[in-house]
Amino acid sequence: MTTLSDKNLDAFEFQQFYITMVGRCNLKCIMCTTTTHIHDPSQELTLDQWKAVIENITRFKIQSIGFGGGEPLLRADDLAELVKIAASKGITINIITNATLLTRRFLEDIIHCKEKTIFILSLDGLEEENDRIRGNGVFSKVMSAASLLKQYGWTFYFTSVLMPENFFGFVDFIKFLDKNYPQVPIDIQPVIPHNEIYYLRNQFNFNAGQLNALKGILAYLSGNQALKLTRPLEMLNRYMDYFTNTLRTNTQCKMGVKSFNVNLRGNIWICGKELGYPLHKYKLEEVFRSNEYTQEMKRVENCQSPCLAGLVV
Repeated sequence: MTTLSDKNLDAFEFQQFYITMVGRCNLKCIMCTTTTHIHDPSQELTLDQWKAVIENITRFKIQSIGFGGGEPLLRADDLAELVKIAASKGITINIITNATLLTRRFLEDIIHCKEKTIFILSLDGLEEENDRIRGNGVFSKVMSAASLLKQYGWTFYFTSVLMPENFFGFVDFIKFLDKNYPQVPIDIQPVIPHNEIYYLRNQFNFNAGQLNALKGILAYLSGNQALKLTRPLEMLNRYMDYFTNTLRTNTQCKMGVKSFNVNLRGNIWICGKELGYPLHKYKLEEVFRSNEYTQEMKRVENCQSPCLAGLVV
């Protein structure tokens, strides 16, 4: 079993930390359960506590830190402070956002972090389809945010959730992005049914039309090598197996080894399990020496879930 409890962390490089600093969102996307749960803002860490978390993990080598949620721009001022700290240490910053709250003021606040910061804008289709998934008016707001980022010269890309609800219009959507943003990468991730953790995934139920549409999407992606996709075609070609519940991979998942999620309480979250060692109180190496971490890594090692984590992280 691969764990970090016996490694020399000073020589170890983490791939990513994804920080859910906000459990709330201003949208109600149909594939996400964020707004179906009650989130008390008082449960979220304070700015000082989040600063302690960042200082804790950045004592070690980290390729990137992602700030997400919920919607991280609901705490734009706090987010700006955390971005400045992490960027000052030479770490690449990813801000994963629905882009509806992105402002000129926020960009100007972190302008000195521009070389180390990437915005990841969520968009799931052309206007009618996207707004049916994410809410009325969202498409135009994302387009405005993209224009603002382009005006300021920020690096950004689009991320899309592939799901039965957008199969039929997805090829036209990709063509639109390729035409209007030819140098902007596109990330395509498959939906997690009901947004549940991997080993509780429910099966998809497709009709023949949806299945044919999915085949058409994958064929289009494979046949257009000039597209700037963030994920390799090898992975995208496995999406058919994923959606038909036949996916199997021998690649060891790196969740809990090189990739970590940190929830709004500052606890490491390993594929549905929360470790009770908030990182504003406990050193990272203390977490790795805990029995709870060892137990969860045994579970990850023995996981037989048909998910893409072994291919993704």
